Amino acid sequence: MVANELINQYKALPKAFNYIGLEDFPDRLNFLFTVTVLLVCCSVVTVRTYVFHPLACYIPNMFGSGTAGQELFVNNYCWTEGTFAVHPRQFSIDATQKDGGLGRYRDKRITYYQWVPLVLGVQCIMFYLPRVLWNFITNQRSGTDVAHIVRTVRDAIQADREKHNKLMQHACARLEQLLSRSHQFSHYSALRSVQQLALNRFGLVLSTQPQGNTIICSYLAIKTLYFINASCQLVIMQRFLNLNNTEYGLFGLRLLGDLSSGIYWENSMVFPRVGSCAVYMKTAGVGNWQMSQCALPINMINEKIYIFLWFWMVFVASATAISILVWVVRIYSHGHRRSSFVKQYLKLADNYNQLRNNPWLKKFELEFLRNDGTFLLKMIALNCGDLACTEILRRLWIRFLRSNGVHKAEETHGDQGVSVKNLVVISTAGLPEQARVKKPKLLLQPVTHQPPAEPSAPPASEVDEDIGLDVEDKSANQKRRRLIYQRSISTTT
Repeated sequence: MVANELINQYKALPKAFNYIGLEDFPDRLNFLFTVTVLLVCCSVVTVRTYVFHPLACYIPNMFGSGTAGQELFVNNYCWTEGTFAVHPRQFSIDATQKDGGLGRYRDKRITYYQWVPLVLGVQCIMFYLPRVLWNFITNQRSGTDVAHIVRTVRDAIQADREKHNKLMQHACARLEQLLSRSHQFSHYSALRSVQQLALNRFGLVLSTQPQGNTIICSYLAIKTLYFINASCQLVIMQRFLNLNNTEYGLFGLRLLGDLSSGIYWENSMVFPRVGSCAVYMKTAGVGNWQMSQCALPINMINEKIYIFLWFWMVFVASATAISILVWVVRIYSHGHRRSSFVKQYLKLADNYNQLRNNPWLKKFELEFLRNDGTFLLKMIALNCGDLACTEILRRLWIRFLRSNGVHKAEETHGDQGVSVKNLVVISTAGLPEQARVKKPKLLLQPVTHQPPAEPSAPPASEVDEDIGLDVEDKSANQKRRRLIYQRSISTTT
């Protein structure tokens, strides 16, 4: 399953920069861009290793005939057994010893270049596994594909008016279903009181469901896995390349410094271009150790790849750590609580002064949205923009009021998404009787007018024309209706 997803990601590289989902940019750095970089590096090394010749070894001709088979044997032997990071001038064989005296070069043996393609492939999987786990959590625990909601909102932004409204309604319905399911589950949680006490006393979230923290706590856990993985990759690369001494603790910086200072592999013997190999050959019942000099052109590629990967991993780990801190601040700091976030977007409504004192607003924040709803809205804002988040929030607000019997809301199309006609609020718990707005913001229950019973009354369409007009426009409209009224009287008489 993971391999198939990696292949699909590789095929979809041209669309990588347009990816939209339930992740922010540091998340995409881990599972999308880093996986892409590792796949490219793995492809280059694999081609150089298995299509071309990764090393070429020389050995004196022992038989005085063709050396093609002998060279092939030596190349394969040194490739599988490994070479030694010792210059041929300093390498020697002790024929009196059983192992040829190779024990003193044990710590100089190079065996990593055979495994570079495989290790790079494993690194790809390690960076993608948290994404698989995140998809499993959002689908299984929430009961719906949450990332699909974000993608639907993004598609709605680019759609025409009719399709825009349908997609927005679909996204809001899925969000409402998700939040309602989590809310119903929270009523049956035995840890509700304990969690509330811990939240009030210590600011801790012990469980996920009662406060609506299922998705958000899982998201922070996945981000932590991304950070741990990126940090461990630095250690794994250092161990894999046998750079265990303290001199190459930050081997990326040290190798780059060596290159810029003119210190080449002959002095450092890191990623050597030339190595030594000892081959045991037995002829006519007598075995002898033969020294072979090997050129390792593959290490020129490996050196550049691992210097780049070291700096890339540091960048990814740093970006992920900063992202974790930012999300913790967004969620739990006093300046970024749910009420601040909701009011920030509701301020765009003309009747915000009435909404901020609305007794239903607090219930909407604490019982309907909660932490998961706020998190999803933040993700929509990050991936789709503030305008899309504002429209989704208003539609959810309408649905919430409608479900509680406070409003009978109706949505229509407008150039800006949700438009407004007469904004009438049913009087409940101190809510205003009627509110009017200038700009098309939000549509609640439109006022309907019956046709006039007598000719003396102006038409209903004329009565509605002054909705949302300024004082001067209303005066002009009233004069016009007076003229219509006088004409209707003269026509009747």
